[in-house]
Amino acid sequence: MASVRHIHLLRQTGLTGMFNVITLANCLRAAGHQVSITCIEPGTEAIPGLDKDITVTGLGVGQAKGWRKIISRLQGAFRLRRHLRQQPFDLLYVLDSWTLPTLWLATAGKLRWPGAKLVYHTFDWLEPGLVAETHRRLEKKICQQADLVVNTDRSRARMQQAFYQLKTTPLWVQNCLSTTVPIPPPDEALRREMTGAENTAGLRVVIYPTIVSNAESSQRMTWELIQAFHQLPEHYRLVLFYREGSEYRRCLAACAEAGISHRVKFMEPMPYMKLLAYVASADLGAIFYDASVSSGYFMCNADKLSLLAACGLPFVASDQPGLESIVYRHGLGECCQPGDAAALAAAIRLIAEDPVPLAERKKQVRAAFLHHLNFEVHGQRLLAALEKLDQP
Repeated sequence: MASVRHIHLLRQTGLTGMFNVITLANCLRAAGHQVSITCIEPGTEAIPGLDKDITVTGLGVGQAKGWRKIISRLQGAFRLRRHLRQQPFDLLYVLDSWTLPTLWLATAGKLRWPGAKLVYHTFDWLEPGLVAETHRRLEKKICQQADLVVNTDRSRARMQQAFYQLKTTPLWVQNCLSTTVPIPPPDEALRREMTGAENTAGLRVVIYPTIVSNAESSQRMTWELIQAFHQLPEHYRLVLFYREGSEYRRCLAACAEAGISHRVKFMEPMPYMKLLAYVASADLGAIFYDASVSSGYFMCNADKLSLLAACGLPFVASDQPGLESIVYRHGLGECCQPGDAAALAAAIRLIAEDPVPLAERKKQVRAAFLHHLNFEVHGQRLLAALEKLDQP
């Protein structure tokens, strides 16, 4: 019989929009474990999609800059230490490297809690030379201290083992949605909203579910997608999401310069469950990363992949090896170099105008999600690893 644990998930930031964390917590709860979550920064108690039996506590320490950041970090560590002393748990499950400085202070440099097993699960990647070396040293220490280290990709896991001199390779668990997440059917009203057309039957709607905002968001290559979209026929429409920022303004200007502003819809960010309805009502999706910026992008294991697959949306993706292997193995779409506008436009048309009807491709993508690309499949490795923590 599987042992039941009280697992306490710890994260620096809140859960709003972080469906990978919500999916993880729900999986642990569905396996019979008692699960609670603490967010050091302010967090909401009611999280859409989270199991009702999972308690969420926000410690109320906000973000700060300059010297105030030091005070904020110390406040967070003090509140976290006091909070953990009051919690009954036997496994501390630490999420992401951004949580480590506060945990380090709260545990007086030990990064462990007395009497509890330690799991470190990271969805990000600390690129040598791009992040502070002190931050990487903290991650190295917790990886060496932890009873289990979890990553999102086999390549990242193997490199983490080499960089941090770990005895074993971290467990990899792909970023995936659960099959229990309800996917709404296509909605013609949402298609009309996205396209501005009364009749959308002859249109092809491409949706890119990432946010373009400041200069850093250029790494998701929205501007490059706009350059390719200029080469597509009039019946193609593009749906993007934005916050105010320099990259958003650059993309707006690119649309105007190309004369395609009437075919591009910029929408404000929305809750994850609402986003699913818009994605499910589109025809194609996109996933792009600028691999020249970080090896993490080169090894990317995008959570957007599972989002699009769950909605049955074929998509065009960057030609990084990890993405290519998944896309072509499961027939999810096409890969290309996003910086090549002609190649990107051709890849989109290949999906939308392939002899295989788009409706059939959508069914194939949805089937791949149900059989291979969901958390019920990949999460089993995590549950099995947790079960072995008490074994000698």
